[in-house]
Amino acid sequence: MSANQTLFESLAIANAERIHSQVVAWVFNLSDDVLGQKVKLNALKELFNLSNTKDEDIGVFETCETEVKSIDILIETQKYLFVIENKLKSSEHTKQTTRYKEYVENEYANKTQRIYGFLSLIEDNPEDKDWVTITYEKLHNILKDCLLEIKKEKREYHLLSDYVETLDNLVKAYKSFRTEKEVLKYVFNKKEKKGIGKSEDREYENSSIAIIKRNRLETIFQKAFFKELCNALSLNHFEVDETHGNGQFATHLKRFVFNGTELKIAFSIQQNTMKISITPLIYNKSRKEHIEKYEKAFNSFKIIFNANGFKKFNNPRRHARYSYSKVMNSKIFEYDYNELINYINEEITKAKDLASKYLNENKFEEILIEN
Repeated sequence: MSANQTLFESLAIANAERIHSQVVAWVFNLSDDVLGQKVKLNALKELFNLSNTKDEDIGVFETCETEVKSIDILIETQKYLFVIENKLKSSEHTKQTTRYKEYVENEYANKTQRIYGFLSLIEDNPEDKDWVTITYEKLHNILKDCLLEIKKEKREYHLLSDYVETLDNLVKAYKSFRTEKEVLKYVFNKKEKKGIGKSEDREYENSSIAIIKRNRLETIFQKAFFKELCNALSLNHFEVDETHGNGQFATHLKRFVFNGTELKIAFSIQQNTMKISITPLIYNKSRKEHIEKYEKAFNSFKIIFNANGFKKFNNPRRHARYSYSKVMNSKIFEYDYNELINYINEEITKAKDLASKYLNENKFEEILIEN
């Protein structure tokens, strides 16, 4: 069964974060004769978990703007300011939530309260703990309730109805990815990420796969899976990011000093490949030509980790990294979830033991990683 395309999907804009921000602003800026003040305030209270706050304490709704100093959505009432950072297909970077909060606290100090919301399809969490997590599912439910308050003869009703259906498709696709083996297999076994037209959707019996492919959600779903995996493994230090459209996670095993430079040994997984690497602690500021400075630190690295199957050498590209990789026993989607956790946990434990052996043999000064 194929998924019917909404107007937003047909125009190929359903996967654009900015479009979603603009539609949310459009809803809150609707005239009172289309969507009343009471409904808008109730929607805000529901979004930000303020159901016990009185309307008069928040004040009359005033305006909603997008792209204010790179902040996605700013909603003003007489007394409150509501800030929303929108993340549909991306993750937080460069401490956005902290920077935006600092700006708002300075520029809108006249407001009684400044409330922050982090909108995410994959239930991602903001780095700054003062931000409330808002899921796209919650946004969908709230706008669905707003739709009931708009008269059907109004053109705004039909526009909002189409957008609510668009959100419903996105939310269902993510839920299917979390629960259906077929969808998980597609996300981790995709051949390419280009959008497809409605006729091509018929190739898929699973409508969620059509929605994921159409909106290019594979990478962000992979990252969501890896983050959940890292939490299930109880890893204290991990990073989830992407390269070449594929999600990956890395966890630090050991840190040590070599010739006055702090280096780290990390274990990572991308697609169906595990990798063990040594890089400078400040990896992004290094350059591949700098790797010669650390060559002596790598002499026994190959011998120790080759013995555990890490035999394929990966040439450094932009940054200074010395690494070996090996293919997992099975593809990620072929494992039972608990089996996958146990398998990766065993591999990380063995890699950590080998990293300790490597430091001891070379008498490198270890730097303890704080929890």
